[in-house]
Amino acid sequence: MDDSALLERQHGKASLAFVYLAFLFPAMAGFLFGYDIGSTSGAVRSLRLLVGFEAKGMWTSATTSASLMGATLGSVLAFWVGEPLGRRRELLVGSSLYLFGSLLCVAAPESGAAYGAVFAGRWLYGLGVAFSMHAAPVYISEMAPSAVRGMLVGGKEGFIVGGIL
Repeated sequence: MDDSALLERQHGKASLAFVYLAFLFPAMAGFLFGYDIGSTSGAVRSLRLLVGFEAKGMWTSATTSASLMGATLGSVLAFWVGEPLGRRRELLVGSSLYLFGSLLCVAAPESGAAYGAVFAGRWLYGLGVAFSMHAAPVYISEMAPSAVRGMLVGGKEGFIVGGIL
């Protein structure tokens, strides 16, 4: 009997479908993280066209690395806040920060203030990355049966690479 048949017999088809569905949400957080990494250079060019002037190198560097700055601080925060929150709530906090950061970037005014709004939005987005990437592997491994646990945790990493591409 192969692993998937044994898994279905032990846990049932509905339970296994729930595991795969529950995997998709933290995996999509990984995809968004990868997409952010891969699309940043194009976003900077678009922002230059939107604002209408050439930003200095410091602003461009700060804007492109704002999500990494937020992720760095978020990693430190997630270290202390993650355990009391629990994995599910930590993923919800991360996805809320993804949403608010993205909305702030989209709602940036068409003026010189756009750089500040985009910087703040990307910084919030980076906080969301930290909370999501901190909780996702543990969440997936806690809810997945042992027969597919490694595949799903590794699959989340594949979603990050898929987002970059």
